[in-house]
Amino acid sequence: MFLLRRNLPWAWAGWIDDFNRPVQNPIRQPWKRFGSGGGGDLNSLQELHIQNYGNPALAGGVSYEFEPFTPNYGFEAEIWFPALGIVAQSFWVYLMNNWAKIGGSLAFKQITAIGCVHQIADGDTIKVYQIPNLGASGDVIGSGAAPVAFDGNYFRLKFWVEADRWVRCWMNNIFVCQAQLSDAYKTSPGHRGLNLNALRTDAWVRWVKWFDRPSSIPSAGVWQSIFYDDFARADGAVGNGWTQLGTAAAIASGRWATNGTDDGSRAIIRNTGLSTGRVRVEGIIRGPNSVADCSLLARVNGAGGTQAVAANIYSNKVYISRLSGSMTSPTWSDYIAVTSGVSIADGDRITFSVYGDIAWIERNGTPIAYAGNLNAGVPVANSWAGARVSRASFNNSGAWEDLRIYSGL
Repeated sequence: MFLLRRNLPWAWAGWIDDFNRPVQNPIRQPWKRFGSGGGGDLNSLQELHIQNYGNPALAGGVSYEFEPFTPNYGFEAEIWFPALGIVAQSFWVYLMNNWAKIGGSLAFKQITAIGCVHQIADGDTIKVYQIPNLGASGDVIGSGAAPVAFDGNYFRLKFWVEADRWVRCWMNNIFVCQAQLSDAYKTSPGHRGLNLNALRTDAWVRWVKWFDRPSSIPSAGVWQSIFYDDFARADGAVGNGWTQLGTAAAIASGRWATNGTDDGSRAIIRNTGLSTGRVRVEGIIRGPNSVADCSLLARVNGAGGTQAVAANIYSNKVYISRLSGSMTSPTWSDYIAVTSGVSIADGDRITFSVYGDIAWIERNGTPIAYAGNLNAGVPVANSWAGARVSRASFNNSGAWEDLRIYSGL
């Protein structure tokens, strides 16, 4: 254990295992075999050797005794995984009950799996799966190409879990992919166990770090209000220093909303003067729709509005996306899509925060979507912010009753 801080009600802990001990075959506590198929041993090179299993239905491997105490935690390891050829092979980290806590209704169920996956169709990738139970195939919810080939290279796999549901993955400190777990798959106390296995090719691990970590999300105290508009003025053009892009939108009954019958997108933006990459846009949504989306916008690149990061809001799904093209005809590249378990209602307060390389959406103060690796696609110095509405398939999107912009410390 390399870190322990007790400050009730929280406790932080972390563990490093460099396997610097005599040969063990099979491996002994704090590791233990789980499931069917391959187990593990410590070899004379002081590596954890994970024996592969050839049948995906017979999933098994080695499980670690300890688990993080908090919902924000991380994993790092140096791995040798010589996957090569035309047969699919994979090395897995399963987040589920560990061998010391295998009881309960979630035992070997609702598994979050981070995999180093070798397939002919995709090449070498890092993937995040949600798997209903041990040995099932599951669903891919995040994927990215490995920056180096698995075969012939020791590589470092790192992932962070935030709030028990947002997973970010790196290989050799290069960001690869991210995913947001559905409610049923959120990790939790007793269900944050570390479990390693390998399919069709053995794997060797030089060291493992397994640790609690501080949240990436800053406290609410970092935000300072710099502008507010309640749209409480006569119907018509928005005015008040906003630049409107596109037509068929105006103030109506104290809201900024789509008007007319033309499908399309339109936005209002303004220059915040911020070049820090730390901005927060907040508004009360009215009449959200499941067909046409509206947005809160940050890091817009100027009055022309051809680049931004956006929170796209429907009544039943949300996205954090990168905008290119234009505000009136946007092209979206999604960082995160949350398309189930979301319910945005009339009068909800929606908040979109961008803080350095990360962004998140809150509904009435509760985070519902997260995304990272923003700086690679949307420059920090983009200083405009605002909101967007649309009309699609005879449906108006939600409207904005007010908008507030904050700067971040």
